[in-house]
Amino acid sequence: MRWLHTEYLLKGLYLGLLALAGWRAATAPTPSWQTPVLVTASSFAGLALALAVAAFGKLREGYRIKGRLLAFVLFLSLESPTLVYAGILLGTAAGALALHLVGDDARLLAATLGGGVAVARGRSSASGAGWGSWSLPGRVEADRRLAMVSLSAGRLRIQ
Repeated sequence: MRWLHTEYLLKGLYLGLLALAGWRAATAPTPSWQTPVLVTASSFAGLALALAVAAFGKLREGYRIKGRLLAFVLFLSLESPTLVYAGILLGTAAGALALHLVGDDARLLAATLGGGVAVARGRSSASGAGWGSWSLPGRVEADRRLAMVSLSAGRLRIQ
């Protein structure tokens, strides 16, 4: 159960970082379609690096690919969730930093990351409180409301 809370926390951090990068890219003086593509490419690069680290570890343990590369990559992604989440999160952070999308406003960074963590915490609580029987539209609506409350609270703290 503890891993689920960590998983939700990492997803919340990713959501907050992605929201900040998207907000900065959309409000840039000259918005470009290339910015989200580059951030996404850096996310995939982080994932590829994390999977390479996981593959190195599994190959040292004695696992062999034997011509089933896709199955091995799927195996790695399922067996190494911490590395997968860390790779995606760090890749996105590196892309946002390289493209100057994070900026120097620490309060905005804290508000968006905190909002993402709050959404994740609310989602984690909702899943653990027996709300897992909600339908998909109900879950999406609950997540949307949590995100709006978090972003509103972050905006009030910023101004």
